[in-house]
Amino acid sequence: MNARPDDPFAIRIPRLCGVSVPAAYQDIKAGKLRTVKRGRSTLILRDDLLAWLNSFEPVKSEAA
Repeated sequence: MNARPDDPFAIRIPRLCGVSVPAAYQDIKAGKLRTVKRGRSTLILRDDLLAWLNSFEPVKSEAA
């Protein structure tokens, strides 16, 4: 998964690619997803988000 030049450098948790907010916070608490703080905002840097998404198990498709 490659980042495009127009991708944001950091995003807020509710915008995490369809992953639920509780699941994201669970992985943050477990140390699986790195975050940074800016004031009261919790942000995830693009490279950390990509690494986290790439750590998921791939879906195995069955040959038809």
